[in-house]
Amino acid sequence: MSSFLETLRNAIQVPGTERAPLLVHSDAFRARAVVRGLVRAERATSASTATPNAFEDLCARHVEALERIAGPRPIAFPTFNYDFPRTRFYAPASDVSQVGMLSEYARTRWATARRGGPMFPFACRPPESDDPFAAPQTGAIDPFGEDSIFGEIRRRGGHVILYGAPFISFTSVHHVERLCPARAHGGPVYRYDKVFDGVVRHEDGRESAVSVRYHCRPAGRTLGYDWDRLRVDAEREGFLRAFREEDTEVLVLDLARVCDYWLARVAEDPLYLLDAPTQGWMKPELDRLGRAFERSDFEETT
Repeated sequence: MSSFLETLRNAIQVPGTERAPLLVHSDAFRARAVVRGLVRAERATSASTATPNAFEDLCARHVEALERIAGPRPIAFPTFNYDFPRTRFYAPASDVSQVGMLSEYARTRWATARRGGPMFPFACRPPESDDPFAAPQTGAIDPFGEDSIFGEIRRRGGHVILYGAPFISFTSVHHVERLCPARAHGGPVYRYDKVFDGVVRHEDGRESAVSVRYHCRPAGRTLGYDWDRLRVDAEREGFLRAFREEDTEVLVLDLARVCDYWLARVAEDPLYLLDAPTQGWMKPELDRLGRAFERSDFEETT
């Protein structure tokens, strides 16, 4: 194992969490320095010049590196597909990942299961017992709620690795938001819930009803997170650590500590996570309403 992989593996060594799950957001090209010395990885620099075999080889090398980092920890790759609100249909066996080639490789070549419901599923190899990825796939689903894969990773002391992916890829921010107590189902003051009903088609051809509760940003308005400030705070507090190998950066985050810290800050300032332009229009609106946003404030509901 290379010294860099050893460093990353040591970064998630927390006593009592030896089998805690690992969530990996990836950008294979930005992480190429991790596998630079391996076959064909250096040549796979763009979709226009690399052969399909070169891409597959690159992805295989990255997955091998991540397995070495994880050790006995089960890995989940986000394989998000955002078509469900439009199609109202989800087929776990065939819906492609829309969040990068390494996640699609994991879905088609590595994973033994795809867990979670529409829009936010994960490719994984779940352990035979004590499965941390056994989130609901049908029925009523909250993709960022307590019974989601995000919630299970947090409760088990798991980590999130941004493997070449930038900090803005940290989708777990939506789990933190769902834990905010501003509304009946949880959620921040600046989002509102919409429910999308549809169908899940299973691999054996059966179909099941599904209802996805998703907290939406205000329609027609900007909503941005202050990622630069959030990263400075997270590194200062010690629950985000950055590791570099040549031109590659890998970020490691302790999800439970992220949630605890951000929720404490949001309790002091409900708009803590947001950037200045967003706060600039949002605070006067919330003050005027005297309550959390509702869907009818921004959309026709009839």
